Amino acid sequence: MEASAGTEGQAMRAIFTDPVTTGRLVLRETAIPTPAADQALVRVEAISLNQGETRTALDAAESYIPGWDFAGVIEKAADDGSTPKEGDRVFGVVARGSWAQYLTAPGRLMAQIPDGVSNAEAASLPIAGGTALAAIEISGPLAGRRVLITGAAGGSRSFRLPIRSFG
Repeated sequence: MEASAGTEGQAMRAIFTDPVTTGRLVLRETAIPTPAADQALVRVEAISLNQGETRTALDAAESYIPGWDFAGVIEKAADDGSTPKEGDRVFGVVARGSWAQYLTAPGRLMAQIPDGVSNAEAASLPIAGGTALAAIEISGPLAGRRVLITGAAGGSRSFRLPIRSFG
């Protein structure tokens, strides 16, 4: 990874998978990633942990920076203008890389955090919130129907979605 403009020569800390280390995760310094023209550089301020990403990280046969959900601040907006602007608070999801001080992501994988929503709350939305929403949408219109929602052991159970918006 190369350093991005404004972060030239700087390093960041990140959690890496390490198949040969006890615990299989290590904290290392690495270069701050350089965003592509359609990506922003985000300073990560909050993440959430999901069972799928942690299981995958602990079973990894290669070294990489795990992590899906994130919330943070745009340090450098995408050169093509497809992301929020520098200084904007954003949240989103990436395939890998949120367990770091910085990450790169395209605008289609992030959104601005509304006022009144904390970074921690926003970071919990992409996977768990998306899963809860998908489960409700799959069942079709719910107005007037009795619904049992289970999943008390997972993150999706904590989302309270307004049923009236699905009727």
